[in-house]
Amino acid sequence: MQDLDPETYRCALLEDKTLVRVWGVRGAPYVVPTSDTHIFTNGALPQGDESLAALLTGDMLRLQNAGVSAREAFDKTVEAVDAVLDRPMRKRDLSEALHGHLPRELEPWCDSCQVRHIPDGLLRIVGLAGGIVFGPRVEGSPALARTRDWLGRDLRCEDRTEARKALARRFLRVYGPITHSHFATWTNLSVTDTRRTWERLQEEMAPVAIDGRCCCILKEDLGVLRDAPHAGGARFLPPNDPFLAQRDRAVLIPERELRRKVWKPVGNPGVLLIDGEPVGIWRAKAKSRRLEITLETWSPIPARRRTELEQEADIVARLRGRTEAVLAQK
Repeated sequence: MQDLDPETYRCALLEDKTLVRVWGVRGAPYVVPTSDTHIFTNGALPQGDESLAALLTGDMLRLQNAGVSAREAFDKTVEAVDAVLDRPMRKRDLSEALHGHLPRELEPWCDSCQVRHIPDGLLRIVGLAGGIVFGPRVEGSPALARTRDWLGRDLRCEDRTEARKALARRFLRVYGPITHSHFATWTNLSVTDTRRTWERLQEEMAPVAIDGRCCCILKEDLGVLRDAPHAGGARFLPPNDPFLAQRDRAVLIPERELRRKVWKPVGNPGVLLIDGEPVGIWRAKAKSRRLEITLETWSPIPARRRTELEQEADIVARLRGRTEAVLAQK
């Protein structure tokens, strides 16, 4: 949206509440339309103990050592969070409030914090149950609230299978052609779980061959794939933009050394697109009222595109609360 600014976003999130921030897919924070909350929460909820254990990954070992199943841990935590979250709380405050409301084995000793507390991964995926969302900030920090308290209604859906299918359709539309394994990697669900979702969508999907691999796309999107519109203009994609979350990264950037520049263990840069093609990375640093954007390009950028870059940079600066942008080449 060209006219999106911080104030419009703030109003939609905190006043009109047409947008809501959730712990959604993978327990990661997402801002989604309020009407779609169930898709990104209930739709990403594992269907089966194996898939729930796969989502918990590192935390699962500690739970197994304590003799607790993934389902038992999840259900008890959902119940306890609903009981104690009687006001908006920061995550650390919620973790402390849960003391005494959970079995001791669900609060293992943490060497880093030197206290017993609920594993962070387990607390985050409670958001998939749909009962909690991010509400007003508390002391300047993000805070969690019951969905029914913040939005005045419960947005959980009764048919989680349909919510999952809706999530898979969104993924197919944005990232297709893909396989169910791509969907499994994106959601952290088990391959068995996502294969079942694919089977339920078979009549809606069409096979597409990519480099000899059989992938799928929604049948209704075949026309767009066959006659795709030409991408134009310059775009500064922010770090971790959904476009960069596709799992078949080699399709976007074939060169391994360039992929390593984009996807790092921590601190990913943004990516510069010219006419839909990645041509470099960028990082920004605020200085007073200016935003300094440093470009590192691996493809030559014609001088005639400079105006487009400057216009896009100004949009980024405005979204970050700065009055102007300054471009620099590394």
